[in-house]
Amino acid sequence: MVESLFFLLLLQLLGEAAVHILALPIPSAVLGMLLLWFWLLTGLPVPKKLETLVRGILNYLTLLFIPAAVGIIEHKQRIVSDGWWLLLVLVFSTLLGIAAAAWVMRWLEKHDAHAAPSGTEGAQ
Repeated sequence: MVESLFFLLLLQLLGEAAVHILALPIPSAVLGMLLLWFWLLTGLPVPKKLETLVRGILNYLTLLFIPAAVGIIEHKQRIVSDGWWLLLVLVFSTLLGIAAAAWVMRWLEKHDAHAAPSGTEGAQ
């Protein structure tokens, strides 16, 4: 178990170091997860108890929502006074994200249709 935790913390440390040294604009935790993902993709050996450790961590994942709930409670007055604007921005940004994803999907489908040789479309 300690070996698995050390492995995850080492990847987190490497992500932290890379973000600091290279001045990357992404969180070090995200980079650490990407490093873990690449490690798993390459088929390099991983600690045997890693799955057990990860399942144990996932059991307590809901605890990570506590800071968000505290933030909502702390800023209750602002949410009450600016709530409609916040809701409007959330709805608008969600619709904008959906529209952008739809536009990219259509562009990719059109691009893929032009790239496929004739007679192979729809055949799988």
